[in-house]
Amino acid sequence: MENSFLHTSNVRKAIEATTALRNQEEGLPCLGVWHGEAGLGKSKAAIWYAVNLDARYMVPRVQSTQLEMLCDLYATLKGEKSAKFHRRKEAFDSCWRLMYDDTRPVIIDEAERLMKGGMFLAETLRDLSDRTGCPIIFVDTDAVLLRLMQQEQLSSRLAQVVKFAKLSIDEVVMAAAELCGLELSEAAAEVLHKRSRGFFRDLVVALAALERTSAANKTKTPPAEMADKVARTAIMRAA
Repeated sequence: MENSFLHTSNVRKAIEATTALRNQEEGLPCLGVWHGEAGLGKSKAAIWYAVNLDARYMVPRVQSTQLEMLCDLYATLKGEKSAKFHRRKEAFDSCWRLMYDDTRPVIIDEAERLMKGGMFLAETLRDLSDRTGCPIIFVDTDAVLLRLMQQEQLSSRLAQVVKFAKLSIDEVVMAAAELCGLELSEAAAEVLHKRSRGFFRDLVVALAALERTSAANKTKTPPAEMADKVARTAIMRAA
């Protein structure tokens, strides 16, 4: 399977939304959120964006304190593995200075980790974004949007919201061609779409197995029956 990145409609929407945040006028809010069911490719898109379009990517620790979160943010901003501060104000001010000088977006994946015990950590990030004009994007399931919308100080500052949707049949065809070099018939594409339920993660699992089976059968155009059997087995095993 090719190690390439698919520019799905979800990815295009995320790029457009983040570009808008980058170009937000001074003084306007620049928080964003990418949300959707697990398995739709949000994390993969976030990592790809950070690496290829000049942003910072961070996954917070579970049950972080404010000081721990700020230390992790500082390390992310500096491009280092870790950072250590002993006082919250020192950590906050250090992050503030870096974000003020370099307003490249910060993408917070698995963002609901910050909200398990309340919204204080998300509010801290909102404060930093407000003070510096640095876009911050929260990435997680639909629950993260619900939590943000329940807090007026945060919901009023959500300038860009992107909902990741399930893949279309056309995107299944594109994925098979670009990742595996397979040419899917309409029937085979419909089978894979049904078996994967439009979830990017399940589709990749199915395509990896179908690529191997197709190679063993010396074909680049697997029939629908083969696609159905292989996808069903592969997805069940990965569950």
